[in-house]
Amino acid sequence: MAISKMDKMFKENFYNGTLEQGYNYFGAHIETRCRKKGVMFRVWAPNADAVSVVGDFNEWNKEAHPMKNIEGSGIWTIFLNNAKHGQAYKYNVIGCDGISRMKSDPYGVFAEKRPNTASIIYTNDNYKWNDRKWQREKQKIVHDENVAKVSIVGAGMETHAGVASTMFEALYDRQINIQMISTSEIKVSVLIDEHDADSAVKAIHDKFFPEND
Repeated sequence: MAISKMDKMFKENFYNGTLEQGYNYFGAHIETRCRKKGVMFRVWAPNADAVSVVGDFNEWNKEAHPMKNIEGSGIWTIFLNNAKHGQAYKYNVIGCDGISRMKSDPYGVFAEKRPNTASIIYTNDNYKWNDRKWQREKQKIVHDENVAKVSIVGAGMETHAGVASTMFEALYDRQINIQMISTSEIKVSVLIDEHDADSAVKAIHDKFFPEND
């Protein structure tokens, strides 16, 4: 199969690991070619002997629309002007073992509801976003970089009660404000003002190891 400049570029980037937006190339995309609107299907099946696309547009006939392998790259493609938005489809992949397997599109953007598993041709070009208010509110979000995290860690923490309360009490006694708390089975962490970090570490140490004073 003759390869276009676009196919060549995507193929090279794909194999070089530099194809950052593969979803814009692979999958099912509604396009216009030679003044005819249809759907371009592309799927990567490097070990397949043959691939065809089947779906509502060909009454699920496995032999109706065989795909072409671009220069032996394993990238199979076909353009169908009778396929359209909303139709279900799958790829019929014949492996090197000669067995035919029906596969959903790994780059499909829409799919049937379970228990059905077919992909669906779908475009969101006409989708109207309704997040303008959220976008405005997002600009008002503030953050504080002048904070520090102080943690106590111990494998036996899970079986020893009162560790967190002892830590919080030590900080309270030094009048250190806790902004956030996170915990796990072996760790308790607090977020505090950056300028309180040294004082917090000493307060916690002295609370747990008073004999070292």
